[in-house]
Amino acid sequence: MCDFHRANAGEFLLPRSLAEVRHLVEQESLHIAVAGDDERIVALCYVKQEERDAEFGGIFVHDDVRQLCLADAMGKVAISTHLLTTPLESGTRLIAHVHEANDRPRNLLGRLGFKDTGVKDPLPSHIAPASMRKNAEGRVVGDVFEFDFAKCSDFADWLETRPTLVTGPRGSAALHIRSSALETFGPDAFTALRGIARGYRA
Repeated sequence: MCDFHRANAGEFLLPRSLAEVRHLVEQESLHIAVAGDDERIVALCYVKQEERDAEFGGIFVHDDVRQLCLADAMGKVAISTHLLTTPLESGTRLIAHVHEANDRPRNLLGRLGFKDTGVKDPLPSHIAPASMRKNAEGRVVGDVFEFDFAKCSDFADWLETRPTLVTGPRGSAALHIRSSALETFGPDAFTALRGIARGYRA
């Protein structure tokens, strides 16, 4: 998983260290999609809990399975899993950072319920790796997006249908969701997600 993430981080994703990836795995916060009989990894994302807020990030989908709406499915499962297993405190935010020059994930984030806050968040120079694209000032800058928890109601509706396909511009592919949190909560997961949506609805 770490090899897949670091090999595909490119110029727009912050490459996580092996220790960070291991921690995400231990926390069941790293989500992957596999394909084929050999179950090769074709997509990855995570929800990383910080001291107060959480961050959805690292989303990457291999070219072979792009435009099947796989990223949408992964985002819904990853975010739902995190919200079901992590207590929400008042004022807690779920955010995402998008490199200021990266347009690709913005529509995805919009579909998942994230809104551009208009806030710019530059990476400290000692953290920004040489692999990431820098702006004219030599900085790596991210746009901050914030999740609208009311979207959880849509996630619950989608998960309750027990989807077995993802469908996008390139066609359809079989989908089998494996999430220990969703399996543990069972039907209560949908009720809990709708409760989160009601509690955070403006």
